[in-house]
Amino acid sequence: MTKKTKTYIAVYCGSSLGVNPRFAEDAREVGKLIAESDFSLVYGGGSVGLMNEAANAALKLGGDVVGVITRKLLSMEVGHKSLTCLHIVETMQERKALMNDYASAFAILPGSIGTFEEVFEVMVLNQLNYMNKPIAFLNTDGFFDKLIEFLQNVRANGFMWDNTYESLYFANSPTELMDYISSRLDQINNQI
Repeated sequence: MTKKTKTYIAVYCGSSLGVNPRFAEDAREVGKLIAESDFSLVYGGGSVGLMNEAANAALKLGGDVVGVITRKLLSMEVGHKSLTCLHIVETMQERKALMNDYASAFAILPGSIGTFEEVFEVMVLNQLNYMNKPIAFLNTDGFFDKLIEFLQNVRANGFMWDNTYESLYFANSPTELMDYISSRLDQINNQI
């Protein structure tokens, strides 16, 4: 596996497009910016929704795109067939573990329960020092505003450490998202 020589950005996002056309526009822009920044993209391996938009945008520019999908989802014919590499695993737990292993940072775009489950696991892994990887949300048209409010309430009530909350970044544009991720990765690499 060549992943150790590349810097992968994990993109967690919806398997549907959502109702706002900006969600797909921003997903495509994130994929484009990842490829233009000479990063590689790792994601859930699907050929549907926002995840497909981000992957295709990176691929169109010659970017390296790795997918990780379960055999069950692949059998439902939602696996992307044109990726640089597609890993097929048995369980969702294996899928997340492999994506987390690949990832140097996480870009969180609008999505549903699966997206939230993925990012909350990453937040816990960071909090407990199993890893130290940037987590940045793309808050397209305020999609994550209620999540921000919820997390602030959790923090205010003493259930979230300040440093856990402060480790999350909420960007208002794909460029701001990627600038933050690039900057944090530079800081982390300079500390090594």
